[in-house]
Amino acid sequence: MSEFTPLNSDFDPNDPHLIVVEEKKPSFFDRFGAAFTLLVLAILLFLVAFGILFWNENKTVIETLRLSEGSRLVVSLQSDQPDSDNNGQLVHLTGKTNTQDILADELFYMSANAIKMLRIVEMYQWQEQPDPGAGNQSAVNYEKVWSTRPISSSKFKQVQGHNNPPMDLESNEYVAQNVTLGSFILSEGFILQLAGYEDYPLTAEDYAKINPEMAAFKYHQGGFYRGTNPDAPEVGDVRVRYKVLYPGKEVSVIGMQNLDRLETFHTDYSAIKMLTEGAIDADTMLRREVNARDVRMIWWLRFGGWIAMLASVWMALYSFGVLRNVFPLIGGLVGYNNFEMSFFISLAFTLLTVAFAWFSFQPAFGLGLMVVSCSLIISTCFLQKAGEKEARKLQRQREKLERKELAKQPKQKKKKKRKGEDDEVEMEEAPPPPEDVAEAEAPAGPEPEPEKPLPAKLKFMKAPKKD
Repeated sequence: MSEFTPLNSDFDPNDPHLIVVEEKKPSFFDRFGAAFTLLVLAILLFLVAFGILFWNENKTVIETLRLSEGSRLVVSLQSDQPDSDNNGQLVHLTGKTNTQDILADELFYMSANAIKMLRIVEMYQWQEQPDPGAGNQSAVNYEKVWSTRPISSSKFKQVQGHNNPPMDLESNEYVAQNVTLGSFILSEGFILQLAGYEDYPLTAEDYAKINPEMAAFKYHQGGFYRGTNPDAPEVGDVRVRYKVLYPGKEVSVIGMQNLDRLETFHTDYSAIKMLTEGAIDADTMLRREVNARDVRMIWWLRFGGWIAMLASVWMALYSFGVLRNVFPLIGGLVGYNNFEMSFFISLAFTLLTVAFAWFSFQPAFGLGLMVVSCSLIISTCFLQKAGEKEARKLQRQREKLERKELAKQPKQKKKKKRKGEDDEVEMEEAPPPPEDVAEAEAPAGPEPEPEKPLPAKLKFMKAPKKD
């Protein structure tokens, strides 16, 4: 429905220069569609918030159970020699790593006795970066950098003059298959956790063994270089260097003993395979493993999930304000402060989600959270009723004041009318002007006729009594 409202109250409808603004009011279907869309978005946001909260709490529960179960089951070995009595048990031991494997890079014919060997390949390329000094946010600058990954120049804003050639070599990692810790053999899961690469500078003797197919590379500062001038690199130049993880490092391990092997220990809740550099006791290792997940991140995810749930509940309650016209049963949820209701309801749902995650592992804790959640929901219902009662009270007060104002209006009119009559009386009783003034102000014209004498019988009538 449209209404035409003039910009100025003083207007002439026949004025050809009259400016009229069309004010279009949204129809019921427009408001219903907007409210329904908002409700759907609220439901989706609620599901996302629930998923974040449940995933975060479930992961926290699992990490906590790993600590408690691992501390209860782990057996610290006093020797690095296998003991058949501990077969199948969760064991902890400290020792030095060792391997007899020779790792070889067949591309360059490089080899070393190591647990791990890493070939690092870098190419000199153009890189596009935003220009922070420019006022325009879309401004970019270009610089040449050494990068281990190919940079696609086809996505640059200015491809001309900044073209990167394809990268024909890539980095690679080589891992030993037989690594021991004392007399125990480490499984692959533990070997992959080993860290502590060191530079492996190549020598002229190493370059003499290079693959003839890679003769385009030259020896330069402990590595291989392909290009015109290593001191003045150009786009497309490639350099290769190596890093290795030598045996002999002292580490501490927690895992399952399977004869003479250390493997992953599987529990009802998770899998345990821990390796830490240095001589570390079992309790410290387990605490470090749990604390490796940032505690602040856990609380940030909890807070973010609650905020998302708060927004979803508020959106749902807001949409109910329109939908209650179609579904009267929904009207019971509307009429109270939407933000306060959203605050308590979202907090209750957040605690319920946390309770569901913990209930199967710690029933007492989960049940306590459920009781708190239900209390919040019940409190919200009482607050809603109290708010509706207060609203009705305020409405009655407003109506009472309006009736009083309406009752005062007739009296005011009577007073105004009486005041007007008094003014007329005062005007009638005003003293006559002086004769000279009256004569001066009297209009020129024929003289008035003399008064006729009263009849004789009227002379004996009594004069009316004065109040």
